[in-house]
Amino acid sequence: MDYFPSSSAGTSSSVENSQRPSERLSGSSVLWAHLLRKDVLASPAKTDLPLPPLAPVNKSATSTRILLLDTQAHLQKFGQAVDDLTSKVEGAKHEIVTVKTLFKQDREVLMNDIVDRLNRSQSEIQKSISKPAQASKLEDFQNNFELRLESMDQRLNAIQMVNFHFISFCTA
Repeated sequence: MDYFPSSSAGTSSSVENSQRPSERLSGSSVLWAHLLRKDVLASPAKTDLPLPPLAPVNKSATSTRILLLDTQAHLQKFGQAVDDLTSKVEGAKHEIVTVKTLFKQDREVLMNDIVDRLNRSQSEIQKSISKPAQASKLEDFQNNFELRLESMDQRLNAIQMVNFHFISFCTA
């Protein structure tokens, strides 16, 4: 079973195709049919569209377009980075406000605790010294001190009178 065409490449293929049409419907038959149509492929069809040139016609417009696309991509990345940064800044602001309120509440609790302890200490001190043991002795000392000051005042007055009379007697 030789499925290849004979050595006369294009002449007997139509005969072989007519003899075994069911055997030639495989993928290789399509390939052979394409290879055997050299004359059809040699002359390009008039209905085919011309292929576009491989190199760009306007190089400056192409490079500008590439630069614009590149700039747009960078701007999109930058915009996303800015969005991320602003969301993080907003989160940080929220955390600062939270810490501020917590610190204020903690400070108020601490101040209230200190004031309560001071009030308790003051009331305990007042209870213990409301009538101290030395109070009566202190009053006696104060009375004694006042008497001595009065006696010193009287002596000074007497000395000044004697001095005044002596000066007036000497000048007369």
